[in-house]
Amino acid sequence: MNNCRPISILNTFSKIFEIIIYEHVSNHFKFKFNPRQYGFIKCKSTSTNLVAYLYFITPLVNPQLQKYFDFSHFIYLVPHAILLRKLNDFGPSPTDVTWFHSYLTNRISQVRYRGALSAPYEVLSAVPQGSISGPLLFSVVINDLSSTVKYSNCLLFADDVKKIDK
Repeated sequence: MNNCRPISILNTFSKIFEIIIYEHVSNHFKFKFNPRQYGFIKCKSTSTNLVAYLYFITPLVNPQLQKYFDFSHFIYLVPHAILLRKLNDFGPSPTDVTWFHSYLTNRISQVRYRGALSAPYEVLSAVPQGSISGPLLFSVVINDLSSTVKYSNCLLFADDVKKIDK
C-alpha cells in the first residue's frame, strides 16, 4: 500500500487537448533542458544516460564515490505553486502557463480500494498520473538540479539521479 501511485482516469477530450498543448510547449522546451537530463527527452534514453555515466565513472574506480537517489515519489510532493513557478521561469507563453494552471488547480480526486471509495479531496500537488504532460512537467521541475549541486557531476534520468563526487 505504501508504494501505490494514484492513476487519474482522464476523459478523451482532455487527453486530445493535452496532446496539442504538449506538442506546442515541448517544441519550446527542447533547447532549454539541461544537457545532463536524459529522462523523457527525445533522442535520449537509458542507454545514452548509461554511456554518459560510464564516461564519468571509468576514471573513478572507487565505488564509494558513486551515489544514487530515487525521486520516484518527488513529483507527487511538489506543490502546484512551485511547479507553475518553475514552468513560468522555463519561458513558455503566458497563455500556456495559464492553461497548465487551470489544468492542475481545483482538481478533485477520489481513491477506490477494494471496492471502497474515499471522500473527495482537492489535489494540491503533483500532476495527474498517466497524463500526457506529466513527464514533461517532471523534467521541468528537476531540470536545474544538476546545475545546483556543487562539487559533483550529476546525471538525471526520469526519477533517478546519479551523483559522482569529483
